[in-house]
Amino acid sequence: NGNLFVTGFCWGGGKSFAFATHRHDLAAAFVFYGPPPPDSDLKNISAPVYGFYAGNDARISATVPSTTDAMKAAGKKYDPWIYDGAGHGFMRTGQAPDASDANKKAYEDGFQRMTMLLANSSAGAASRPLRPARRPASPKTAVAAVSCHGATEVDNSKDAKADMAAIM
Repeated sequence: NGNLFVTGFCWGGGKSFAFATHRHDLAAAFVFYGPPPPDSDLKNISAPVYGFYAGNDARISATVPSTTDAMKAAGKKYDPWIYDGAGHGFMRTGQAPDASDANKKAYEDGFQRMTMLLANSSAGAASRPLRPARRPASPKTAVAAVSCHGATEVDNSKDAKADMAAIM
């Protein structure tokens, strides 16, 4: 359907947030524990920004209140969630066999939230209530993902969880 989304993790989370200030045809940005761009750049964002932050990550999560205020002042959609008890990198550590309960829950909840948002945005149904989805609704939806481990485009014609695990 031609929708373009960007997501990033850690350093890549900050880069996905910054990308939203430059790419005006972006459908949404998903920021996983990444820092925001300068407040002066927020006015350039045209897509919603969805944040995924760890409760035990004082360095990054401390930016959420001021970023919320700055995005609101700029008239932009910013929907940050902080996962209590989770640590920075929960999308990776939450998959480990010895993951803490908080990291595992943050991984599961964060992944479900992102796939629901993708599915609803891809179907043009952002105003409808969120519903669970296994992967984005359209096989033509592109998701660019950036992490400390590199960048890739997720081919959502495959299993979305396997794609996300490969890039985190």
